[in-house]
Amino acid sequence: MGQQQLLLVILVIIVIGLSVAIANQLFYANAEDSNKDSIISELTNLATISLQYYQKPASMVGGGRSFTNWQIPSQLDTSTNGTYTISQANNNQLILIGSPIQGSGYTWYGRAIITKSAIVTEIIINQSLKIVKWITAISESWNEMFYLLIGIIIFGIVVYIVTYVRSIRKSRREIDGLFKKRIN
Repeated sequence: MGQQQLLLVILVIIVIGLSVAIANQLFYANAEDSNKDSIISELTNLATISLQYYQKPASMVGGGRSFTNWQIPSQLDTSTNGTYTISQANNNQLILIGSPIQGSGYTWYGRAIITKSAIVTEIIINQSLKIVKWITAISESWNEMFYLLIGIIIFGIVVYIVTYVRSIRKSRREIDGLFKKRIN
């Protein structure tokens, strides 16, 4: 195998490795966006339930124009997307927090602010956790690139050895051919 072919093989391996790494990042980014959408949707659902409680009179087991005693229904406080808690509840305002599942590594949480006339949902990004996640991702990327580089080096060494052995065999055959000509 010639130098050009060896360089081409190494280039192809690098391109394939980078393609796999990029595809992996895109997959996880899409999964995170999907989780954000789901948490915001579930927070909006909980906000609607809390508004119904707020508008019901106290005599009908409602809040009587207060969010103070509202509780998240036990079957809705946890889902496959995350967990939901009440951050603040008073007469005029309710704040709900939706946190992604533990261990997901996400650096954000959802928040819903509910008043008698509005529901505002938003995603809050925890910057300090984002920096730690970014450093971790760089570290993992370097590890992956290191292993890819080691693989390329080992592959190059193997190809070099095979090429060297072939050239020795070829030289030996030529030498044997010369000896046979001299003997005859």
